[in-house]
Amino acid sequence: MQAVADSGIAATGKNQYDTCNGTFKHCFNPGARHVDEETTINTQKMIPDGIIDARSMGTLGPYDHPPNRLVGLETLVEMKTVASLNESNEAREQRFLNDVLKRARTLDSKFPGSTFEQTLKSFGQNGKYLVLVDGPFANLSEGFIVLVDFLARLRAFRQISRWKMNPNWALALNRHALTQQFGSLATLLWAQHISGRFRCAVSKDTNRLTGTDTDFLRVFSNRRLAGFRGRFLPGA
Repeated sequence: MQAVADSGIAATGKNQYDTCNGTFKHCFNPGARHVDEETTINTQKMIPDGIIDARSMGTLGPYDHPPNRLVGLETLVEMKTVASLNESNEAREQRFLNDVLKRARTLDSKFPGSTFEQTLKSFGQNGKYLVLVDGPFANLSEGFIVLVDFLARLRAFRQISRWKMNPNWALALNRHALTQQFGSLATLLWAQHISGRFRCAVSKDTNRLTGTDTDFLRVFSNRRLAGFRGRFLPGA
């Protein structure tokens, strides 16, 4: 989301202080009471990780065609990871899209007069999120291709507006830089994840760990902090 903002497009979800918590807040009908656990879970899982607002975008000259699905729309963004080799990035994306629509319909059904599905479908192309899936060992989903293409067009147009430059070269240059940026970040995060939890994942007897290891594992065995228990960690 910070890369989107750096490209001159309004973005929400850039850090822990810039959240999308209010996206569906107004969807409950005025008399609804939503205090049960199921409703709380559904409403929390409806909240997107980010929002890209490209409604005010002007023309991008040579980069207007073929159209990118983010241009001219306000799109919800969700980020997911997949540690298992049994599920593809595309399957994880589709599972999320199915789940979020099901939650919206469940909330509307439970609280007649609410507008969760209507609000959801007002974003993007009929409510379709931009789902960014970071798969096992940093293989990225097609959502990243959409995002990279969108940002590369914006940055390339800015370049050719300032300097005399071949439009195709400018686009390729920015696309390459963004691909490298996102790919390096995803690879680094997976490396941290695997090395950071390696001892926890392979240890046979946590009672015989050294004091240093015991302190290290305190975070990863704490249900409140990480929710992880046991020796076998998917992806490690």
